[in-house]
Amino acid sequence: MTSAAEDFFARVITDRLKLDLLCYFHRNPFTIDYAHGTAQRLGADVQLVTRSLEELVQAGVLNVRQSQFDPSRPAVYSYTRNPEIRALVEEVVVQATTEEGRNQLLQRIAQK
Repeated sequence: MTSAAEDFFARVITDRLKLDLLCYFHRNPFTIDYAHGTAQRLGADVQLVTRSLEELVQAGVLNVRQSQFDPSRPAVYSYTRNPEIRALVEEVVVQATTEEGRNQLLQRIAQK
C-alpha cells in the first residue's frame, strides 16, 4: 500500500468489523442499506455495526441519509463517491483479498 493508504488504514480501520464493512461497501458500491440489513449480511451485532458505520461516516468513507418524510425511520448508508477516498479504500481491499494480506491487516489491527 502507498503511504497515504497506510495512514488511512491506521487512522480509520481500528477493528475487524470496520475492515469487513470497508470491503463490503467497496465490493458493492451501489448498496444503500440500513444498519440492520448490513448487520444481517455480515452476520454481526446491529449495535456494533451501527457504531462502526457512524465512524466510517465521520471518516468520509460512507454517506448517511435520514428520511426527510419520516425522521423515525432508520438512516440509510451508502459508499462515498469521493474518488480519493475510494482509491485509498481500494488499496486496503486489494490487500484484504488474499488470506495472507487479510491476516497481515488483522495483525496490525490487533496491535493497536
